[in-house]
Amino acid sequence: MKRRDAFLLPLLTAHQNHTRIGRDRLEILTALTSAPSFDPLFRDDIVQIPPGHQTYRWFCRVTDCQRGSGLGDFCHAHRQEWLAAEKEGVSRSAFLKTAEPLSQTTEHDGNLACLICPERPARASQYRLCRYHLQKWSRTRVGQEATPDFDGWAAEQSPTPGFGTCTVLVCPLLAESPLGLCQRHAHAYRRAGSPGGASIPGGSWREGRVAVSYIDHVQFRAWCAREIAVSVPAQLNLRGLRPLTRAEIQWGLFTHTQRPRPARWDVTALRMVVNACREQDATSIVDLDLACLTKTASGIAKEILHELRLVYFTPEEAKEAGFLETRHFGISYENRLGHISLTSISQRWLRDIT
Repeated sequence: MKRRDAFLLPLLTAHQNHTRIGRDRLEILTALTSAPSFDPLFRDDIVQIPPGHQTYRWFCRVTDCQRGSGLGDFCHAHRQEWLAAEKEGVSRSAFLKTAEPLSQTTEHDGNLACLICPERPARASQYRLCRYHLQKWSRTRVGQEATPDFDGWAAEQSPTPGFGTCTVLVCPLLAESPLGLCQRHAHAYRRAGSPGGASIPGGSWREGRVAVSYIDHVQFRAWCAREIAVSVPAQLNLRGLRPLTRAEIQWGLFTHTQRPRPARWDVTALRMVVNACREQDATSIVDLDLACLTKTASGIAKEILHELRLVYFTPEEAKEAGFLETRHFGISYENRLGHISLTSISQRWLRDIT
């Protein structure tokens, strides 16, 4: 961590000076997240945000639009429409009233299962079929003057076994081939130059499993261990994080929803915080270098750190460290965290009186 401002120093100092602090903090957070009052939505390492969630936003703000958004309020198509409308002087409220909702595109993130094979991922097409059945359906249509009845054809098909989940450590998606990689990580593997030389022998493998050959299996597994997670709009993937870091983020997600009027957090910005923790192999979010984050993501990380101070420090310990948390005394301020640092008062006796 490069930034050591007054906001972070109390947590940072305690974290560095005591080797058992991390274990104690993990035990505290484990107890808190196991309590009945803790929202179970945030307990899993794959946090699936439902559409319309009031605090964590990933969906387009246009009413009934089925497409996800990135940073901001709109999906890509509606963002382009809004930018054009804004230049013409159209207000945001007027745009939202007139914008037409859009259905889901045929493109998806590989998180949909085949209609026929529940153990295989669907390819990006209007039919929602795995690669094997999509090719089979295409062959069925060849030479036909009229398109065959898809529902009738699908009812006659038999499911084929899958290949398990993706071998990439942090990926929860289904593998699409014996190689053990989901579609997006298969593309990433080829772009990386196929480390370890994993390949599938010639011949048809689409109906069952075959052995995979490797030039260097250890190198292939090493690539799978360090490769990043696929970004799915409605998901926050906490896999690959250190246990304490994961628990801290889960606690921060929950406590933010308990604020009187919580600000809406974009899942994309949250994902930046998670990815930074994973890339830096942070033992705790206290270790995170906030300088690598955007302003929005940094603000999220700072609020999580604030909530952690309320858990990690008693009022007496806070005083010893040179700060006050007003919520320790039941005092909350709207749009303010209630953290008062007194470390700028160099005389200890004067600081204690203050």
